[in-house]
Amino acid sequence: MTRRRAPGLVLLALGLMPIGLPLMATAISHALPGCAANELGATGCSFAGHDLNEALAAPFRLLPWIAPGFALALAGALWTLSAWSAQRAQTRRAKHR
Repeated sequence: MTRRRAPGLVLLALGLMPIGLPLMATAISHALPGCAANELGATGCSFAGHDLNEALAAPFRLLPWIAPGFALALAGALWTLSAWSAQRAQTRRAKHR
């Protein structure tokens, strides 16, 4: 990975967090018996004697940030694409010399 693409990939990852984290919390809550987690909170979530209610409810606070997250992810994807394109053009020019 080049230095030009790294900021774009970071923006892409940060932009997708408001979508990914609540989805992971939902998947984890479905795997635990008697656990339910959604935007209203979490109930009955524990694992190995540890209470996970707050930890599984926290990602749902990111839901209002989905739209700005999409914009950030789009900017990151475009940044990565332009850096990749510039690197490819530079490699092609060097190959034809």
